[in-house]
Amino acid sequence: MSKLDDEAKESIVLGDFNCDLLCDRRNSNTSFLMSLYEEYQYTQTISSPTRITETTSSLIDHVITNTPQHIIKSGVSHLGISDHSLIFTVRRLAQPRGLPRIVESRRFNNFNEEDFLEDMRKNPWDMMDIVDDPNEKLYIWQIMFLEVLDKHAPLRKKRVRNCEAPWLTPQLKQEMFCRNHLKKQAINSGLSTSWQAYRIAKNKVNYKLDKAKRDFYVSNLDQSKGNPKRTWKLINNLLNRKTKNTVVTNLKVNGDHYTDPTDILYRLDQN
Repeated sequence: MSKLDDEAKESIVLGDFNCDLLCDRRNSNTSFLMSLYEEYQYTQTISSPTRITETTSSLIDHVITNTPQHIIKSGVSHLGISDHSLIFTVRRLAQPRGLPRIVESRRFNNFNEEDFLEDMRKNPWDMMDIVDDPNEKLYIWQIMFLEVLDKHAPLRKKRVRNCEAPWLTPQLKQEMFCRNHLKKQAINSGLSTSWQAYRIAKNKVNYKLDKAKRDFYVSNLDQSKGNPKRTWKLINNLLNRKTKNTVVTNLKVNGDHYTDPTDILYRLDQN
Protein backbone atom coordinates (compact mmCIF):
# COMPACT_ATOMS: atom_id res chain seq x y z
CA MET A 1 0.00 0.00 0.00
CA SER A 2 2.96 2.28 0.62
CA LYS A 3 4.28 1.64 -2.88
CA LEU A 4 0.85 2.31 -4.38
CA ASP A 5 0.64 5.52 -2.41
CA ASP A 6 4.05 6.66 -3.68
CA GLU A 7 2.92 6.26 -7.28
CA ALA A 8 -0.17 8.39 -6.64
CA LYS A 9 -2.29 6.29 -8.98
CA GLU A 10 -5.81 4.97 -8.77
CA SER A 11 -5.96 1.48 -7.30
CA ILE A 12 -8.59 -1.10 -6.47
CA VAL A 13 -7.64 -4.03 -4.24
CA LEU A 14 -9.99 -6.91 -3.58
CA GLY A 15 -9.90 -10.38 -2.12
CA ASP A 16 -10.23 -12.48 1.03
CA PHE A 17 -8.59 -10.44 3.83
CA ASN A 18 -9.82 -12.80 6.58
CA CYS A 19 -10.72 -9.81 8.77
CA ASP A 20 -14.37 -9.64 9.74
CA LEU A 21 -15.68 -6.08 9.58
CA LEU A 22 -19.08 -7.06 11.02
CA CYS A 23 -17.69 -8.35 14.30
CA ASP A 24 -18.42 -6.06 17.26
CA ARG A 25 -15.16 -7.00 18.97
CA ARG A 26 -12.48 -6.68 16.32
CA ASN A 27 -9.22 -8.54 16.83
CA SER A 28 -5.79 -6.91 16.50
CA ASN A 29 -5.40 -7.90 12.82
CA THR A 30 -8.71 -6.34 11.85
CA SER A 31 -7.99 -3.16 13.80
CA PHE A 32 -4.56 -2.87 12.18
CA LEU A 33 -6.06 -3.39 8.71
CA MET A 34 -8.67 -0.69 9.32
CA SER A 35 -5.92 1.70 10.45
CA LEU A 36 -4.09 1.05 7.17
CA TYR A 37 -7.25 1.83 5.21
CA GLU A 38 -7.56 5.11 7.08
CA GLU A 39 -3.86 6.01 6.85
CA TYR A 40 -3.70 5.56 3.09
CA GLN A 41 -7.21 6.96 2.56
CA TYR A 42 -8.80 3.78 1.17
CA THR A 43 -12.53 3.20 1.24
CA GLN A 44 -13.96 -0.30 1.80
CA THR A 45 -17.04 -0.59 -0.45
CA ILE A 46 -18.58 -3.92 0.65
CA SER A 47 -21.17 -3.73 3.44
CA SER A 48 -22.98 -7.11 3.29
CA PRO A 49 -21.79 -10.49 4.66
CA THR A 50 -19.55 -12.33 2.21
CA ARG A 51 -19.29 -15.69 3.99
CA ILE A 52 -22.50 -17.14 5.39
CA THR A 53 -22.92 -20.58 6.94
CA GLU A 54 -25.66 -22.14 9.04
CA THR A 55 -24.20 -20.62 12.22
CA THR A 56 -21.97 -17.69 11.17
CA SER A 57 -22.09 -14.55 9.06
CA SER A 58 -18.97 -12.50 8.35
CA LEU A 59 -17.60 -9.81 6.04
CA ILE A 60 -14.07 -10.96 5.30
CA ASP A 61 -13.93 -10.28 1.53
CA HIS A 62 -13.20 -6.62 0.86
CA VAL A 63 -13.03 -4.23 -2.07
CA ILE A 64 -10.94 -1.16 -1.26
CA THR A 65 -10.13 1.83 -3.45
CA ASN A 66 -8.47 5.20 -3.12
CA THR A 67 -10.90 6.71 -5.66
CA PRO A 68 -14.40 5.87 -4.38
CA GLN A 69 -15.86 8.64 -6.56
CA HIS A 70 -15.19 6.41 -9.60
CA ILE A 71 -17.12 3.46 -8.17
CA ILE A 72 -20.75 3.23 -9.27
CA LYS A 73 -21.74 0.18 -7.26
CA SER A 74 -20.28 -2.64 -5.16
CA GLY A 75 -22.03 -5.64 -3.74
CA VAL A 76 -22.26 -9.35 -3.00
CA SER A 77 -23.72 -12.13 -5.13
CA HIS A 78 -24.47 -15.40 -3.34
CA LEU A 79 -23.23 -17.98 -5.82
CA GLY A 80 -22.99 -21.63 -4.89
CA ILE A 81 -19.41 -22.19 -6.04
CA SER A 82 -17.96 -22.00 -2.50
CA ASP A 83 -18.83 -20.88 1.01
CA HIS A 84 -17.50 -17.43 0.06
CA SER A 85 -19.95 -15.34 -1.94
CA LEU A 86 -18.86 -13.39 -5.00
CA ILE A 87 -17.91 -9.76 -4.41
CA PHE A 88 -18.00 -7.27 -7.25
CA THR A 89 -17.47 -3.63 -7.99
CA VAL A 90 -18.51 -1.51 -10.98
CA ARG A 91 -16.24 1.34 -12.05
CA ARG A 92 -17.43 4.28 -14.11
CA LEU A 93 -15.84 4.15 -17.58
CA ALA A 94 -16.05 6.57 -20.47
CA GLN A 95 -14.82 4.08 -23.05
CA PRO A 96 -17.69 2.81 -25.25
CA ARG A 97 -18.49 -0.85 -25.27
CA GLY A 98 -17.11 -2.78 -28.22
CA LEU A 99 -19.45 -3.96 -30.93
CA PRO A 100 -20.64 -7.58 -30.64
CA ARG A 101 -19.39 -10.16 -33.12
CA ILE A 102 -22.09 -10.83 -35.72
CA VAL A 103 -21.98 -13.72 -38.19
CA GLU A 104 -24.27 -14.28 -41.15
CA SER A 105 -25.55 -17.62 -42.35
CA ARG A 106 -28.29 -18.86 -44.64
CA ARG A 107 -31.37 -20.77 -43.57
CA PHE A 108 -31.90 -23.92 -45.60
CA ASN A 109 -34.70 -25.33 -43.44
CA ASN A 110 -37.35 -24.84 -46.13
CA PHE A 111 -35.05 -24.95 -49.13
CA ASN A 112 -36.55 -26.68 -52.16
CA GLU A 113 -34.07 -27.43 -54.91
CA GLU A 114 -36.66 -27.72 -57.70
CA ASP A 115 -38.29 -24.39 -56.84
CA PHE A 116 -34.89 -22.75 -56.61
CA LEU A 117 -33.82 -24.04 -60.05
CA GLU A 118 -37.16 -23.02 -61.54
CA ASP A 119 -36.77 -19.43 -60.33
CA MET A 120 -33.19 -19.40 -61.58
CA ARG A 121 -34.39 -20.40 -65.05
CA LYS A 122 -36.91 -17.55 -65.00
CA ASN A 123 -34.17 -14.95 -64.52
CA PRO A 124 -33.54 -12.73 -67.58
CA TRP A 125 -29.95 -13.90 -68.06
CA ASP A 126 -29.81 -12.34 -71.52
CA MET A 127 -29.46 -8.96 -69.80
CA MET A 128 -25.77 -9.74 -69.48
CA ASP A 129 -25.45 -9.59 -73.28
CA ILE A 130 -26.28 -5.88 -73.21
CA VAL A 131 -22.90 -4.99 -71.65
CA ASP A 132 -19.41 -5.83 -72.84
CA ASP A 133 -17.44 -5.25 -69.66
CA PRO A 134 -16.92 -8.65 -67.92
CA ASN A 135 -17.01 -6.97 -64.51
CA GLU A 136 -20.45 -5.53 -65.26
CA LYS A 137 -21.60 -8.93 -66.51
CA LEU A 138 -20.48 -10.49 -63.24
CA TYR A 139 -22.24 -7.78 -61.24
CA ILE A 140 -25.54 -8.36 -63.08
CA TRP A 141 -25.20 -12.12 -62.62
CA GLN A 142 -24.57 -11.73 -58.89
CA ILE A 143 -27.60 -9.45 -58.45
CA MET A 144 -29.96 -11.91 -60.14
CA PHE A 145 -28.47 -14.96 -58.43
CA LEU A 146 -28.56 -13.46 -54.93
CA GLU A 147 -32.12 -12.27 -55.42
CA VAL A 148 -33.26 -15.85 -55.99
CA LEU A 149 -31.00 -17.24 -53.27
CA ASP A 150 -32.30 -14.73 -50.69
CA LYS A 151 -35.82 -15.88 -51.50
CA HIS A 152 -35.16 -19.59 -50.96
CA ALA A 153 -32.34 -19.44 -48.38
CA PRO A 154 -32.66 -16.10 -46.56
CA LEU A 155 -29.78 -14.64 -44.59
CA ARG A 156 -29.90 -14.56 -40.82
CA LYS A 157 -27.66 -12.72 -38.41
CA LYS A 158 -26.53 -14.14 -35.10
CA ARG A 159 -24.47 -12.67 -32.30
CA VAL A 160 -21.79 -15.13 -31.22
CA ARG A 161 -19.12 -15.26 -28.57
CA ASN A 162 -16.14 -17.50 -28.01
CA CYS A 163 -16.93 -20.41 -25.78
CA GLU A 164 -14.40 -20.49 -22.94
CA ALA A 165 -15.81 -23.77 -21.61
CA PRO A 166 -17.09 -25.92 -24.50
CA TRP A 167 -17.96 -28.74 -22.11
CA LEU A 168 -20.48 -26.52 -20.32
CA THR A 169 -23.81 -27.77 -21.68
CA PRO A 170 -27.17 -25.98 -21.27
CA GLN A 171 -28.22 -28.71 -18.82
CA LEU A 172 -25.14 -28.07 -16.65
CA LYS A 173 -25.80 -24.32 -16.74
CA GLN A 174 -29.34 -24.96 -15.54
CA GLU A 175 -28.08 -27.10 -12.65
CA MET A 176 -25.59 -24.36 -11.71
CA PHE A 177 -28.45 -21.86 -11.69
CA CYS A 178 -30.49 -24.16 -9.40
CA ARG A 179 -27.47 -24.58 -7.07
CA ASN A 180 -27.10 -20.79 -6.77
CA HIS A 181 -30.83 -20.44 -6.14
CA LEU A 182 -30.68 -23.04 -3.36
CA LYS A 183 -27.86 -21.12 -1.66
CA LYS A 184 -29.91 -17.90 -1.72
CA GLN A 185 -32.86 -19.80 -0.23
CA ALA A 186 -30.62 -21.21 2.52
CA ILE A 187 -29.23 -17.74 3.35
CA ASN A 188 -32.70 -16.19 3.47
CA SER A 189 -34.37 -18.97 5.47
CA GLY A 190 -31.50 -20.13 7.68
CA LEU A 191 -33.07 -23.61 7.79
CA SER A 192 -30.74 -26.60 8.12
CA THR A 193 -32.79 -28.48 5.51
CA SER A 194 -32.20 -25.67 2.99
CA TRP A 195 -28.45 -25.72 3.67
CA GLN A 196 -28.43 -29.51 3.27
CA ALA A 197 -30.22 -29.23 -0.10
CA TYR A 198 -27.69 -26.61 -1.23
CA ARG A 199 -24.68 -28.76 -0.21
CA ILE A 200 -26.07 -31.77 -2.08
CA ALA A 201 -26.64 -29.66 -5.22
CA LYS A 202 -23.17 -28.09 -4.94
CA ASN A 203 -21.41 -31.49 -4.68
CA LYS A 204 -23.48 -32.84 -7.55
CA VAL A 205 -22.64 -29.89 -9.82
CA ASN A 206 -18.92 -30.02 -8.93
CA TYR A 207 -18.81 -33.73 -9.81
CA LYS A 208 -20.62 -33.19 -13.14
CA LEU A 209 -18.41 -30.23 -14.08
CA ASP A 210 -15.22 -32.18 -13.40
CA LYS A 211 -16.52 -35.18 -15.33
CA ALA A 212 -17.71 -33.08 -18.31
CA LYS A 213 -14.35 -31.31 -18.56
CA ARG A 214 -12.41 -34.57 -18.23
CA ASP A 215 -14.57 -36.34 -20.84
CA PHE A 216 -14.21 -33.38 -23.24
CA TYR A 217 -10.41 -33.44 -23.18
CA VAL A 218 -10.13 -37.24 -23.19
CA SER A 219 -12.44 -37.47 -26.22
CA ASN A 220 -10.72 -34.68 -28.15
CA LEU A 221 -7.22 -35.91 -27.37
CA ASP A 222 -8.24 -39.36 -28.58
CA GLN A 223 -9.56 -37.85 -31.83
CA SER A 224 -6.31 -35.86 -32.23
CA LYS A 225 -4.06 -38.91 -32.41
CA GLY A 226 -1.69 -38.46 -35.34
CA ASN A 227 -2.25 -34.69 -35.37
CA PRO A 228 0.42 -33.11 -33.11
CA LYS A 229 -0.72 -29.55 -33.88
CA ARG A 230 -4.26 -30.21 -32.66
CA THR A 231 -2.97 -32.19 -29.67
CA TRP A 232 -0.73 -29.36 -28.48
CA LYS A 233 -3.53 -26.85 -29.02
CA LEU A 234 -5.73 -28.87 -26.64
CA ILE A 235 -2.92 -29.23 -24.09
CA ASN A 236 -2.16 -25.50 -24.16
CA ASN A 237 -5.86 -24.74 -23.78
CA LEU A 238 -6.11 -27.11 -20.82
CA LEU A 239 -3.07 -25.50 -19.15
CA ASN A 240 -4.30 -21.99 -20.06
CA ARG A 241 -1.06 -21.46 -21.94
CA LYS A 242 -0.80 -19.17 -24.95
CA THR A 243 1.01 -20.57 -27.96
CA LYS A 244 3.80 -18.59 -29.52
CA ASN A 245 5.07 -18.79 -33.09
CA THR A 246 8.83 -19.32 -33.12
CA VAL A 247 10.74 -17.61 -35.92
CA VAL A 248 13.90 -19.50 -36.90
CA THR A 249 16.58 -16.99 -37.98
CA ASN A 250 19.56 -19.34 -38.01
CA LEU A 251 20.11 -23.08 -38.24
CA LYS A 252 23.12 -25.27 -37.58
CA VAL A 253 23.23 -28.73 -39.21
CA ASN A 254 26.28 -31.02 -39.06
CA GLY A 255 28.58 -28.10 -38.40
CA ASP A 256 27.15 -25.96 -41.23
CA HIS A 257 25.50 -22.65 -40.29
CA TYR A 258 22.55 -21.32 -42.32
CA THR A 259 21.03 -17.83 -42.02
CA ASP A 260 19.30 -17.42 -45.39
CA PRO A 261 15.52 -18.10 -45.02
CA THR A 262 15.44 -20.20 -48.21
CA ASP A 263 18.32 -22.41 -47.03
CA ILE A 264 16.75 -22.77 -43.57
CA LEU A 265 13.41 -23.82 -45.07
CA TYR A 266 15.12 -26.32 -47.37
CA ARG A 267 17.09 -27.89 -44.52
CA LEU A 268 14.04 -28.09 -42.30
CA ASP A 269 12.16 -29.87 -45.09
CA GLN A 270 15.02 -32.31 -45.47
CA ASN A 271 14.89 -33.13 -41.78
